[in-house]
Amino acid sequence: MRFPTTFRRCSAPPGTATLVRRAFYPALQSLLETAALAHGKTGVQVTMLPKPTEAGNPDFRVWDGQSRIMGYVEAKTPGANLDQVETSDQLKRYIHTFPNVILTDFYEFRLYRDGTRIARVTAGFAFSAGRREKTILRSNRRVS
Repeated sequence: MRFPTTFRRCSAPPGTATLVRRAFYPALQSLLETAALAHGKTGVQVTMLPKPTEAGNPDFRVWDGQSRIMGYVEAKTPGANLDQVETSDQLKRYIHTFPNVILTDFYEFRLYRDGTRIARVTAGFAFSAGRREKTILRSNRRVS
């Protein structure tokens, strides 16, 4: 997978108007679809801003393209404090309602399965003015 190419589209200096999270949705959609294909999952479809659910309005729905919803993705502003988001009522509703949820700030991805965080991947991080962007792929996976 070409993570650096995808994340180059998501890089912008902190505080700029381009940090409006919805501006990054197409890049995230592309990343999710590319990841599915890289893992042999053909037909997977990622829907931006799907219809509201009983638990709220997650930003993305991932489904098998036929009949099964595979999970939901909640995207926050790049660089958001995901530890804080993780304790919000919104995310608690999502992880207790849906079997698979990904929380992301476009740099870090946290996977929750059946209400428990099972994986955390850092695919990049914001950069400060005057410093070059660095893109990394790091995984902190917990196996139950």
